[in-house]
Amino acid sequence: MIAFTGPVIGSKPSSKALQYPSQGSAGPVGPRREVVGRPRGIVDDLATEHAKLRAPVLFVWGEDDVTFPIDLARTMVGQIPDCRGLRAVPGASLLVHEEKPDAVAEHALAFYREFGVIDGGSV
Repeated sequence: MIAFTGPVIGSKPSSKALQYPSQGSAGPVGPRREVVGRPRGIVDDLATEHAKLRAPVLFVWGEDDVTFPIDLARTMVGQIPDCRGLRAVPGASLLVHEEKPDAVAEHALAFYREFGVIDGGSV
């Protein structure tokens, strides 16, 4: 899974990205909870944080991801105010950017072209 963010119109650049804490009073939180086998529910736990995002977001997800199934991405799409969609990559799982780098790059390039961040070209 991978998510790209675009520019926030009218905002000042910031080096601070949305950060997920790695440990909470009830144990690991955020994506780490999934990895250590905690109960599912990160999408619900993060819905409030997702709603705060003000940058456009595009999800590129491996269709065969069993660690973070694509249904989690489908739920997150509806939680992010300016989500530009979900691009499922067939034959890829958790490390979609390593398994299918050309597909990920094409989706990223198309996303950034929308904002005029880059011009034409392809992978």
